[in-house]
Amino acid sequence: MSSTTQLASAWKENRSFYALFAVYLGALFAGESGMLASVCAHYESGWLTWQTGWAAMGCLAALAALVGLWSRSVRKIETIFLLVAPPLLIGFALFMMPFAVPDEFTHINRVFDNRSGVCPLTVPEQLRDAEAWIGPYSGLQACFDIPFDYSLTRETENCAAAYSSINYLLPSLATLIGVPLGINAYVLIFAARLINAMLYLFAGYWMLCKMPFGKKLAFVFLLNPMLLQQEASCSADALCNIAALCFIVQVLAMRFGQCDPLPKREWVVLLGLALLVALCKYAYLPLICAAVILYPRIESRKIRWVLPFAAALFMVLAAVFVYMIGYSAMLERVLSSFSFDAFFGSLGATIAQEGGTILWQFAGGNLGWPYMNGADATVTVRVPFAWVVYLAVLLVAFLASFGERKDLFRPWERVVLIALGAIESLLLFLALWEALAGPTAVTWMQGRYFIPPVFLVLCALVLREKTPAARLPNLFFGIAMVLVNVFSLAYVIRFFM
Repeated sequence: MSSTTQLASAWKENRSFYALFAVYLGALFAGESGMLASVCAHYESGWLTWQTGWAAMGCLAALAALVGLWSRSVRKIETIFLLVAPPLLIGFALFMMPFAVPDEFTHINRVFDNRSGVCPLTVPEQLRDAEAWIGPYSGLQACFDIPFDYSLTRETENCAAAYSSINYLLPSLATLIGVPLGINAYVLIFAARLINAMLYLFAGYWMLCKMPFGKKLAFVFLLNPMLLQQEASCSADALCNIAALCFIVQVLAMRFGQCDPLPKREWVVLLGLALLVALCKYAYLPLICAAVILYPRIESRKIRWVLPFAAALFMVLAAVFVYMIGYSAMLERVLSSFSFDAFFGSLGATIAQEGGTILWQFAGGNLGWPYMNGADATVTVRVPFAWVVYLAVLLVAFLASFGERKDLFRPWERVVLIALGAIESLLLFLALWEALAGPTAVTWMQGRYFIPPVFLVLCALVLREKTPAARLPNLFFGIAMVLVNVFSLAYVIRFFM
């Protein structure tokens, strides 16, 4: 039975579970939105308000639903994910101040005017523009109180024009419905965030169900505080990360699938995810080459003969397409001025000078505007120590995933996947490298860019031999990630109080 069929069978057998889970989601939203309303209102009205009562009732209902779900969820790590991830995703979506997520103001503009390749965009006049920080939650309350007149518009050049409209298709549904109704634009921003957060929740569950090994590793990786922050925002990276991570998981699931030959629907899913990666973020295109490990599983000789040529042609056409849509100037500058000494000198300087910051950002040590090269901003939320704990838990989960299968990667497959992760990381560095004249450090790299290639490399490094960490129960990782993220969210709330 294929993993897709197993998912369909599980759905039929657990309808009551999913019905109660829907209640759990609704109660969490009610409770946490009530908490945000209570925090915003307390500046003028104190804490004994109807908003606080609303929050308490929602949280109690969520707790009751959690109790009902608990005994049926602690056996499998994917169902633990369904319990652990929702309050964290909703928390990041609601309590992280709009515009404080890196570059989110640009993506918010696209949610209100979803046109790729177009600049400037037309957005509501009363909506704040780039780097117009809101500040504490009292300022957010003032934003909620604005009566929006959507007939008043302005143009903005913060347009994220390079991203496809596909990236904003789902979150922009909030504005498509809400703007004609005259709903406050900041309420719509939170609605768009929650749409992305729920999309990630179900994508994460799908990935954990399909992972043929390394589920503990994937569980901890998918609950990375930085990743949760990005997924619970209006950023295009929300769908970019989902597309890239789901593609990697689909490749792994097909590589170790028990059916021979592989069902056609699995190839269709793989192709669909590959196209989604291509549409979402051109920089992640090399990750599609991970599918090369599936080549021996192709039954048809004709397809095996044609495929390398088709893949080469696709890569050439992709490069031409990227070149023609506006990246020509950057590519020409790189090709005309590139030198190995300058490039690797800059790479070495960046690792030496910014490596710690990049690692810190990757693991969720910074949950606000990027803190780079000493630069500060009024919305830079720094979370101390939690990132160290997260990396420790990730290492333990990585070791706990050893020995889950005896038929893991062949040596050439490991080499290919690790090389792809390294090449992808180098290309991400090259895309941001402007120090062509000399070996100076790039100080605007952000750790979140490396989430998909790091996941690919970690999966490729899982070994056959068990470690003592394999004895740790799934619940240990669930509790650990709740603590890491609750601590991180507490610092976010404290910062904006």
